[in-house]
Parts: sequence; C-alpha cells; structure tokens
Amino acid sequence: MLILSQRGYVKSSPPMRPLSHLPAAAQVTSVYWRINTDGALPPGVSMMICMPGKCLPLDGLAGRSDALAGIPADNPLVLELNMAGGGAIVPPVMLKSYQIQVNYRTGTIR
Repeated sequence: MLILSQRGYVKSSPPMRPLSHLPAAAQVTSVYWRINTDGALPPGVSMMICMPGKCLPLDGLAGRSDALAGIPADNPLVLELNMAGGGAIVPPVMLKSYQIQVNYRTGTIR
C-alpha cells in the first residue's frame, strides 16, 4: 500500500527490482502498470514510474508505454505519487496495490 497524505511532497514506493537475474545488457522495451485505489483519485494527483535518469508520467490507473525503452532493465524502479500545493489531503490518496511489468530484450535488434 502507498499513501499520500500531504500536498507538496513526493511519496515513493520501495525500490522494485526484477525477481530473477536478467541477462547482461537487457534493455527495457515496454512497461505495463495496474494500480488499485481505495476510491477515485482527486484532481491534481500525479503518478510516475521512475528509473534512474528518467520518469514515465502515468495517464491512468492502468496502461502501457514504451517511454522507458532502451534503459537497462536491471535498474530499480519506483512508483511516485505527488500532489502540488500545501496542506493535508483529506481523505488521503491510498493505493491499495500496484503491479508493474517491465518487458525487456537482449542483444541487438535487426
């Protein structure tokens, strides 16, 4: 679960890594995500999947993107929540669960 209760702060998930060892030089090709919330997200909440050096802004609670293509697939990634401004978020934004799938390739593309 991930909870954002204050505007103006970024809340990050723990770093996520592959469950198994990846081949050398594996590179991201696409990323899929599915996020379950405790209710509708309030206007102004932004979510991103970030790897070192690049973040992917999410345009919904589920989707697919190739915006992180080419980044080494063995990098950790985090899910970040943010809401601009200041003060408490009532009720807090609660992500009950989140799944992120990173597809990758090895070698060169012909």
